[in-house]
Amino acid sequence: MSQSSEERMFTLIRQWQGSGMGQKDFCQKKGIAYSSFHYWYKKFRMSEPVERELSFVPVPLPVSMASIFCTVHMPGGVSIDFHQPVPVGYLSQISG
Repeated sequence: MSQSSEERMFTLIRQWQGSGMGQKDFCQKKGIAYSSFHYWYKKFRMSEPVERELSFVPVPLPVSMASIFCTVHMPGGVSIDFHQPVPVGYLSQISG
C-alpha cells in the first residue's frame, strides 16, 4: 500500500527537522517545491499536540535584584513581591 501525500510529506518534514538544514536547502536537495513544503509544514505543526507545562518555573535572581522593592497584598491572602518599580497603572490592573 502506498503512502498518502500527507504521510509522505510529514515523513519528509521529520527528516528535515533532524537534518540541521534550512528549509530551502532541504527542499532543493529533495527536489520539493518550497511552497509545497511550507504548506505541508504548516499542516504538520497544526496536527501536533501542544505540550505545555502547567506549573511555575523558579527564576533565580542575581544578588543585585534579590531585594524586594515593594509587596502588594491582594484579597484572599495573595502577596506579590516586586523587585523594581512598576507603573501605578499596572498595579491598578492587577488589583481588579
